[in-house]
Amino acid sequence: VILESNDRIAEDFPEVCYPIRFLEGSTKRQPLYRGQPVNIELSSDQIVLPRIPGSAASEATITAAGLTGSLRGMQRSFSNGTVVRPSFALIDDPQTDESARSPGQNDMREGVINKAIQGMAGPGQRMSMLCPCTVIAPDDLADRLLDRKRNPQWQGIRTRMVHRWPDDEPMKHWESYIDLLSEGLRQDRGKAEAVEYYLQHREIMDRGFDVAWPERMAEGDISAQQHVMELRFTYGDAGFDAEFQNEPHRPKRSSFCEITDDLIAAKCNRLDRYAVPSACTQVTAFVDVSQSLLWYMVCAWEPHFTGYVIDYGAFPDQGRNYYTIADARQTLQDHYRGRGPEGMLYAGLTDLVSHLCSRDWMRFDGIGLRISRLLIDANWGPMTDVVYRFAKQSRHGATVLPSHGRGISAKSRPMDTWQKRPGEEQGQNWIIGSIREGRSVQHATMDVNFWKTAVMNRLFTAMGDKGSLSLWGHKPEQHRMLKDHLTAEVAIETSGQGRNLTEWSELPGRDNHWFDCLVGCAVGASMQRIDLDGVAVNQGPKGFRMPGRRA
Repeated sequence: VILESNDRIAEDFPEVCYPIRFLEGSTKRQPLYRGQPVNIELSSDQIVLPRIPGSAASEATITAAGLTGSLRGMQRSFSNGTVVRPSFALIDDPQTDESARSPGQNDMREGVINKAIQGMAGPGQRMSMLCPCTVIAPDDLADRLLDRKRNPQWQGIRTRMVHRWPDDEPMKHWESYIDLLSEGLRQDRGKAEAVEYYLQHREIMDRGFDVAWPERMAEGDISAQQHVMELRFTYGDAGFDAEFQNEPHRPKRSSFCEITDDLIAAKCNRLDRYAVPSACTQVTAFVDVSQSLLWYMVCAWEPHFTGYVIDYGAFPDQGRNYYTIADARQTLQDHYRGRGPEGMLYAGLTDLVSHLCSRDWMRFDGIGLRISRLLIDANWGPMTDVVYRFAKQSRHGATVLPSHGRGISAKSRPMDTWQKRPGEEQGQNWIIGSIREGRSVQHATMDVNFWKTAVMNRLFTAMGDKGSLSLWGHKPEQHRMLKDHLTAEVAIETSGQGRNLTEWSELPGRDNHWFDCLVGCAVGASMQRIDLDGVAVNQGPKGFRMPGRRA
């Protein structure tokens, strides 16, 4: 459309724009130049500019492709027989809100850009690339490309709406302006009083206030500075910094070390998938329930809480190594067509639990172990009753137990101090309750803050030490998706009632299902008398303290 209608571009490039205008939107009537057709191509994913001898743009080709599509091997043959490969790539906004919060997605897209796209020009040729992008989350793809230390081949420029904020004295006036604005909006008087205040004090309020685009303002605004402060008032400091300064705030994390690729590599135990070491005495499993998939994990345990992740996945199987719940190709709805939501979930649990509980998990010494405890997430409100009904009716009912996770905060009483009720079984920050009201089946309640911290401590315990948790296989890339799930929550140090505690909070837009599954497997092991108390607690990150310990 621009090449057809923009007169200023037509003045600079008449040999491109005039033939395209001649088409009037239809490539069926090709214009001629010196008796030869100019061979213009216009489609939704490709434009070939007119073949005009002597023009630098002659037969120039513009092709559109998705970042995650097929990019390698692109080439085009000119009319004179010359074969060319791409020399310039415009990578427009190469991430989504979801992918920006996924380390695995960021790794993959960074690799595509720096390898596949950069190599499109072919051997010995240089590829020029331009990437307009917005930083959505810390360490997302845009943040990485703008990092000159990490990607020095990119001449990254981080644009900001504000280059310099005003000093203390003018900022006090802006605070008064925001107070007047807030009060005027609350009282339905509008912003007239705030604007009048700005007009009276504008000289001092604008002093040292350097904005990138002085002409950018909304209708009715007096200046770009006023527009900036009202945006900051609307979005909040964190929202403004993320959306307009390209500097999203990093969440405040606890003293836990980051789960890095090196850590995952160090925790790969080089055992085959499904293999159980001979010292293990228990195998536990957990199923996390979601609307479209059932997520599961199976772990084997030695008596002193040395653990092995021997299997995990999703049901129905996705047939690929990396996916999110948002892009699942085969869902419960697809697998059980014609069933309602309750019947669909019941059938999925039946098939998955039967698959997990009916097999022998073979130890090295030839002894097969069956899953001794399988917990099922019963916190998904609409389907809680279905989980209970399945647990009651399943032929594996002696093994299956509905479970509820509760995040016990530092201000609340620790679960291990709760008064025991008749018929209950209490363990380390878990309770197997008596028959629940209206349901003829037992259920479990666990303190997920305690157990997430305990599981994370096991991941940071060195291989070979008592209480270490390791992963099957020898290739860390096999566990890239698991790593994303394990990093989908932030740990925050809190304190209350004389104790220090790590509390866990989900990051928006991230899948954490296998983290929940790993926690559930550990709780199941504790229920089977695998002793966490006998494990040293000082092997984790610097400053680590087992949750619930007195300060």
